[in-house]
Amino acid sequence: MRKNMNNSMVKNDPSHVLLKTENKKIKDILGENRISICTTYAQIYVTSKSEQDWQIVGTGALCLTHDFQLNTFILVLIDADRIIWECELTNYADYMWVSRKFHLLNVDQLMGINFICDFEAQYFSAKMVEITSYIKIASLEYVTILNTTNHKKHRYFMKPKTNKANTAPHLNKQNTKDFSIKYGISHFNKYFKRIIKQNNSYQRIENSTSLSMPPSPTFNNRCNSLGSSRNSSVSSMGEEEHYQTLKQVKSSMINSMYPCHAY
Repeated sequence: MRKNMNNSMVKNDPSHVLLKTENKKIKDILGENRISICTTYAQIYVTSKSEQDWQIVGTGALCLTHDFQLNTFILVLIDADRIIWECELTNYADYMWVSRKFHLLNVDQLMGINFICDFEAQYFSAKMVEITSYIKIASLEYVTILNTTNHKKHRYFMKPKTNKANTAPHLNKQNTKDFSIKYGISHFNKYFKRIIKQNNSYQRIENSTSLSMPPSPTFNNRCNSLGSSRNSSVSSMGEEEHYQTLKQVKSSMINSMYPCHAY
C-alpha cells in the first residue's frame, strides 16, 4: 500500500502549533512502523451508549498515521509522552464538519474532534477526506478481485469440451468389467434379494403342507392353517392316516360352512 500512496501521504508531516522537539518526540513515540500523515493539537470526545452525552477522551497531539506493518490507517492521540487513545479507520468511516473547530467522525461510534487552530482543522479535514475515500476505493478493488477469483473458480468446474465424433467410449474387456462392477452389482443384489424372498415364501408354503401329494385346490385357507398346526403329529402317524384325518377335517369344515351340500 505504501507504493500506491502519494508522496504527500508518505512524508511525516509535523504540527505548526507544536515545537520541533515535541514533533520529534511524537515521531519517536510512533516508532518506525508508523508515519504521521497529519499532526495537530485537539481534544477528542466520544458519545455514550445512549448517544445523548459526550465523554472527553483526552487532549493532546492528534496524529493521522499509517501503520505499514498492519497496513491500516489509525488515529492516535498522544499525551504525556505516551499513546492514550487509538482508532482504526475502516471503509465505512465518515468525516463531516460541524463548525470550523469542531468536526465529527463516525466509525464504530460517533466521535467529536475539537481543534485549537482553524488552519490545522481545515488541513486535517482535507487529509481525512482523502484517506477515507482512499480506503473505500481500495476496499472496493479488493472485493472486485475476490469476485473475479470466485468467478474463475466456478469456470474451473465447468464441463470440458469434447469432440462429438468421439463421444462414445471404446468398450473392451476392462471397460466391461468396470461397468459390471460399478453398475451391475447393485441391480443384481436387488434381483437376488427378490429371488431369496420368493424362495423363503415357497419354503414357508412347503413347511405348512407336509403331505407327499399336493393339496387339493378346494382346500380352504382355514383348513391349511389347521393342517399346518397339526404338523407336529405327522411323524407319529402314517401318511395314509394323516391324509384321512385331513380329509375328515375338510369335510367337517365344508359342512359347517355349506350345510346344504354334501361332500
